[in-house]
Amino acid sequence: MMYSLHGHNLLHGRENIRDFLTALEAEPQRRRGQNVPKGVDIIQELFYRYVSTYSPHVERYLSTFGRDAVHIILFDDFKNDILKTYRALLDFLKVDPRFVPDLEVHNPQKRARIEILNTPPYRAIQVAKAIMPASLRSQLRQTIQYFNQVEAQRSPLDADLRCQLQREFASEVDHLSKLIDRDLGIWLLKTVETKSHSCARHCNGA
Repeated sequence: MMYSLHGHNLLHGRENIRDFLTALEAEPQRRRGQNVPKGVDIIQELFYRYVSTYSPHVERYLSTFGRDAVHIILFDDFKNDILKTYRALLDFLKVDPRFVPDLEVHNPQKRARIEILNTPPYRAIQVAKAIMPASLRSQLRQTIQYFNQVEAQRSPLDADLRCQLQREFASEVDHLSKLIDRDLGIWLLKTVETKSHSCARHCNGA
């Protein structure tokens, strides 16, 4: 999820650090308001570890609304069986389960054709603010981003970094598993070939 969010931020001009590991390492600085790209409105979008630490947010929802009023969907389930997951949601909402919408992929991975168009120089942004109303700037930005995107698979997350993050988030995954009463241990299993055998053992909890 962190790697995906980083790619999303790059695509939409909210991230200026292309290397994911470097972006992770910049998080302490960014929490202090440093090394933040110009024009970022919600700085928390750059706090990749914070955004991906689900348990505090889930716990708050369960405490506020009660377990019977909260329906949790794992992306794993959604990806593996969209229709089944969708119908489970309809059942939870107590609405007609017979309606089936278009379940095709509508938001595939993309990259920018010309990167600078997504992250224009700060001076250019200031000039645009001086001569164009906010509504027109927003419309122009959306149009440029739309035509500047092309479908493309991102390279896989570095195997050693994946292992590092799996170890780092092991206690968080365990806590979340207990919160939602669902074994999420598969999130900590090795899912790609690693560069070192020792890393592979760590990924599998050995």
